[in-house]
Amino acid sequence: MVVARDNRDLSGLLVVIDHDPHGLRTVYRHFAEIAVRVGDSVRRGQRIGAVGTSGQRAWPGFEHVHLELQRGRDSNALGDPLARTVGCFDETKEYPTDRLVLTYPVRC
Repeated sequence: MVVARDNRDLSGLLVVIDHDPHGLRTVYRHFAEIAVRVGDSVRRGQRIGAVGTSGQRAWPGFEHVHLELQRGRDSNALGDPLARTVGCFDETKEYPTDRLVLTYPVRC
């Protein structure tokens, strides 16, 4: 499930993806554009937005995406999402479904 919106403050354009049944969600902030809509289901490798500088906390002139890992609806970051990242996205590879495994948003 996706929540996508412009919160018009510190984060700018953002996308939140709930990772059920793991009770976790990823939050992507500062997009230049959002490519998904609220309520959409997304799959690994799908484009969800474009890097940008939206929001008051974005570094002016430095396009990037801020990524957070959160537990449930808690607004506090759970930890470094890179600890759950296994590398670039390989569409021929099968990824575990018993735990949340993230991939970089680029193809290998």
